[in-house]
Amino acid sequence: MINMKGKRAGIFAAGLVLGMIIFIGLSWHSFSTTNRNLNMGIIKALSSTQYKDMENKVSFYLDESAKLASSQAFYEIAKNSAVNKESMCNVINDNIIWNSNCRPEQQFIESMFIEKYNQSFYGFLENYLEEDLKAEYIHIIKEGKIESSAEQKTFVSQEGTSLSTYKLSYVLDPSITHNLNEQDIYLGDFEFIYQETDSVILKCKDNDDVVSCVKKNLNLARWTTKVKKEASYLIFELETKKSFFFEDPEEKFEPVVLNFAMNAE
Repeated sequence: MINMKGKRAGIFAAGLVLGMIIFIGLSWHSFSTTNRNLNMGIIKALSSTQYKDMENKVSFYLDESAKLASSQAFYEIAKNSAVNKESMCNVINDNIIWNSNCRPEQQFIESMFIEKYNQSFYGFLENYLEEDLKAEYIHIIKEGKIESSAEQKTFVSQEGTSLSTYKLSYVLDPSITHNLNEQDIYLGDFEFIYQETDSVILKCKDNDDVVSCVKKNLNLARWTTKVKKEASYLIFELETKKSFFFEDPEEKFEPVVLNFAMNAE
């Protein structure tokens, strides 16, 4: 009877030890699994945060580059009197004479804007973005906006420990749309100014004081107007009511100036 009790006690003790081993094993497996999941979650969180920081950085530089490049391109167009100087243009006292053969045309203006915008935009990206964040862009102007499209970039991050490795990939879309009108850049202004000025001169050319008549009747929403008469021509100096950042060659924050002349007879 005593031996039987001892035997049962031994079996119980052995079972207890085995149960403890299984419990500890399961607990360790659960802890290890949870720990790995937790580690992976931390890695994902860190990688996601790093990616978000990079995305915000790129977005900021692209937005600022688009804004500054737009100002520069707008300035360059006005500086060239918004015309193709290789066309049949005459000059009086360094002022391009606008007429039917030498006048602002929307298609040329948009083409010139994209050319100048492209030069400045890439210049800013060259200075501020790392090589692997740069992209090749296609620019188009549509409904007062400039759309700059580029291929998406995929970034792969390999993280982990000596026991396990994780690969995380993120996709960055460097395309950007910049609203020119919100920046007070209206590329249609140049063609409109020519049409309005031509119409006002026709109305005022027989007036005794043609300069005063033109000043009174030429009302432009975003431009101030100065006019003077030289021989048979009116010389115009227009300034934007808003200032813009541009380089010429040093950095400036000033109104954009548009100079041109038109025949008043």
